[in-house]
Amino acid sequence: MGKPRYVILAFQTNKQHNILADKSTFDHCKVQNVKIFLNNESYPYIDFNTSFDQKRFTLAYYLHNQLQVLYYRCDSYPLLSPEMFSRMTPLLVFDTSKQNERVVDCRIEIISKVNIPANTAVYCLILYYRVVSYNCFSGLVNMVS
Repeated sequence: MGKPRYVILAFQTNKQHNILADKSTFDHCKVQNVKIFLNNESYPYIDFNTSFDQKRFTLAYYLHNQLQVLYYRCDSYPLLSPEMFSRMTPLLVFDTSKQNERVVDCRIEIISKVNIPANTAVYCLILYYRVVSYNCFSGLVNMVS
């Protein structure tokens, strides 16, 4: 499957079966620190040490913006202000592009100031870099790298 380039975590509370809930926004659930372990190597190397209530989320905001720059190759202004990031999309982004080998084991550790509320869904998106060729006449997809 290849090597994961980025891992993105997001939390949503009471939105899964609620048709009135805004599913485009996410919750921080008072998460203090998160570590992703790929083959027992942890990402990020330093702790997030976040406190969204006290407006301490510099590393999380920086990594979110780095995804915009490195993955989308867009180095203009950040898409979200720090206030919008903390209020609407506190996504936790992990740059795992330096991973040297195929991932055999993936583990996530979450430390929160309080218990994560019931009815909270945790979403994990793993982005891989893969180049494919597609022949529209035959419908064949071939992996290039």
